[in-house]
Amino acid sequence: MKKSKALLLFLLLGMLLSLTPAYARYNQTDSETILFYPDDILYVDRNQPTTYVGGESRVIIRDWFGEVTDPIPPYEADGTHYYDEVDAARAYMRFNTADLTSALNGYAIESATLVMYLNGMTDGNPAKVEDINVRQVTGASSENYIPGLTWDLQAPPKPQNSYQGRDITFGDVFATQSFGTNSTPGTRVWTQSDSHTLAQLVGAWKGGNVTNYGIVLENDWDGGWQELVNATLYSVNNPGEMDELETIFARGDSYPYLRVKVSVVPEPASCLLALLGMGAFGLAAKRRRA
Repeated sequence: MKKSKALLLFLLLGMLLSLTPAYARYNQTDSETILFYPDDILYVDRNQPTTYVGGESRVIIRDWFGEVTDPIPPYEADGTHYYDEVDAARAYMRFNTADLTSALNGYAIESATLVMYLNGMTDGNPAKVEDINVRQVTGASSENYIPGLTWDLQAPPKPQNSYQGRDITFGDVFATQSFGTNSTPGTRVWTQSDSHTLAQLVGAWKGGNVTNYGIVLENDWDGGWQELVNATLYSVNNPGEMDELETIFARGDSYPYLRVKVSVVPEPASCLLALLGMGAFGLAAKRRRA
């Protein structure tokens, strides 16, 4: 009778263990890949600073040398002066925080990769390899700042003239991809920079350590060009070194997306059930030997 009770206890624990989702996740040893598509995505174009271009089926990222024959006075004491014709463009996108948190719950993030499809590229300086950076957006007037965004609306609000800028601020570069003379269409991926990884940023969003304002892809913060942050004027130290790169990426149902590779994190409930099951099995075996 005692042997039967022990065996019955073991069987019941085994059934309970096998029916729990926690058990299934605990025993899944292979890595898994989860794809996320942006809720909001668009680009802003300094060549059309007040025009909304978010409805297009493409996103453009550009650092182009425009007409610089008419510098805007006054000149600064260090010799820097301002030009009005810098045809930069940036792409913004944001992934839903609730979706990220729900889908990644119980998993450890192994890697995160932004995947985009390059439709075409124009390289005005083929002797130089250019980088397109994925930067964290660290602040904005609200988390819902992307819809309706234009270039000029990146700037802080100006209460004196009722200008409703969205006060966007940028942070570190979390991933970089280089572009050179190869303009062949195809997928391009961003995973890490010299000091950060996209996995770190996604993990911070998931854990609620930072507010998820999304990311911006840009290549106009480089070299001797020091942009006046979120304004419509650029500080030009050496116009001859303008990168002159324009990339056009697909925007639609298939691209872009965030590819997150995860592995299972053992949960306390599944570990406890596993230990109880092993204990019951050991007890039954011991009593059988007795």
